[in-house]
Amino acid sequence: MNFIPFVYQEANEDKNNRLIIYDIKNREVSSSIIINPDPISKDHININEKDSLFKSYQLCFSSDLEPCKGLNRIGVMSKERKPKNIQVKLSLATFFQESYGRIQIQEFLVRNGPQVKTVDIMGIKQIFFSKELLQIYQ
Repeated sequence: MNFIPFVYQEANEDKNNRLIIYDIKNREVSSSIIINPDPISKDHININEKDSLFKSYQLCFSSDLEPCKGLNRIGVMSKERKPKNIQVKLSLATFFQESYGRIQIQEFLVRNGPQVKTVDIMGIKQIFFSKELLQIYQ
């Protein structure tokens, strides 16, 4: 794996939550996507239990690392037999507590390598929980 994905946050600041892809070989940030929730929901994001300054996000791989024949820098498909570019799907879960419970899962396709560095949003899923179910598990 030639990159590290992580969530960047500033304490008590909701405007700069980002999914960052750090390229290990080049020692630089290759991609950065703002992951701020909509203004109505931002006050309902779960707070990290260990430190009340940060919101609670969960980032995980939702596929295996795979080689990909991506686009080269001028937008033409690469014809390499052994592509150096890799791709993986990441899922970012954000937990909300409103009058009901909600988990929002954003899926990203990350492609990283010498020829292509992209992060594409594949979709957003919402899972809702009733108030009664939340009381059982709290």
